[in-house]
Amino acid sequence: MKDFGAINPALYQSVDGDDSLMFPEDHTGRLWFQLAYERESEKLLVTLVKAKNLPSRADKSPCDPFARICLLPDERRTLQTKVKRKTGNPRFDECFVFSVSSKCIMERVLKFSVFDIDRRKKHNLIGQAAYPLVDFDVNSDKHPTVFLDLDKEISEIPSSAGRGELLISMCYNMDLQRLTINVVEGKNFRTGEKSAPIDSFVQISLKHQSRLVKRKKTQTVRANCNPQFNESFQFKLPPKLCDAVSVLFVAEVKDAPKSHRSLGRILLGGFMFARGKELEHWQAMMQTEKEHVQQWHTLSQI
Repeated sequence: MKDFGAINPALYQSVDGDDSLMFPEDHTGRLWFQLAYERESEKLLVTLVKAKNLPSRADKSPCDPFARICLLPDERRTLQTKVKRKTGNPRFDECFVFSVSSKCIMERVLKFSVFDIDRRKKHNLIGQAAYPLVDFDVNSDKHPTVFLDLDKEISEIPSSAGRGELLISMCYNMDLQRLTINVVEGKNFRTGEKSAPIDSFVQISLKHQSRLVKRKKTQTVRANCNPQFNESFQFKLPPKLCDAVSVLFVAEVKDAPKSHRSLGRILLGGFMFARGKELEHWQAMMQTEKEHVQQWHTLSQI
């Protein structure tokens, strides 16, 4: 596993004329990309230039690669390149745009995933790479080409790189038509002040498609950046609706008795609503009926 914090972009500056590079035998591949940030429109431009030395398939035939890009911790919006046929050295030259405010950009991490689409149209992961935008100079007019080596898997986002995390446990009982959600605890809840304790609570909203069905909330935990909630909530959920509902968690910071603001959100649900680990958590709950499935989730921007 690769630690995001270990990436030093100074080591990866490159020009495009690098066809003579040698790669080790167990190398998974390398990506080249460029970044630019438009402050007025608050848009991050990611140009994926190319990949090299992608491994062949088990039968020694070349892969049909494509790449997906997302801006962590939000994996719901994933952008994708065109598929390149029969090559381990694809040239992409595609530009992708992400909307991200100048206040938040240093907390985000670019995640690249490269896949091979086989003859059965199955997407097989070749490797992944991550680039913390804290290492990107948003004020620079220069756009050097940066390269990253792919790994078969990468580590979690460091908790210090986001707005915090929330530990959630879920259980579905089909016989009782009941969804049980436990909001266990939060970690590293931050509003910009590095160590200032905050008063926080969590709102839980069950939605059928886009319609709100039920909303509940935890008690407020005061003066704590690592709040312990340990509260359980139950929602009636007929089996036929399980694929058409989602659960939205919003962590709120209480500034005054009648004033609060959102810290971040987590959306759990089926493939119509969630992606990445949020989708995996929902699927694991549905596959292990009547058992609680517990997982940490990173708060994303509202």
